[in-house]
Amino acid sequence: YVGATTRALYMRMAEYSGTSYRTGIPLQKNTINSSIRDHLHICPNSSINLDSFSIVGTSPNIADLFTLESIFIHKLKPSLNNSNSSVPLHIINR
Repeated sequence: YVGATTRALYMRMAEYSGTSYRTGIPLQKNTINSSIRDHLHICPNSSINLDSFSIVGTSPNIADLFTLESIFIHKLKPSLNNSNSSVPLHIINR
């Protein structure tokens, strides 16, 4: 899975696992829909931790983050991503 976020990695990971990033307690309400969260429900023996994630690119500009996300989705073709990109890209192969 490739995704862009402006939040700290531990916060985003807590969202995916359905726990509070402050307390670690499971959230009563599912606040996000994601392929990672769906995968955790389908494969109950799966778990995530900080070692499950890596930062592959950074930028202070949110538009650049979405462009980077799209490039990495196109390049890596991760199976858990639902789309081919977060923003339309016109990639020229030479």
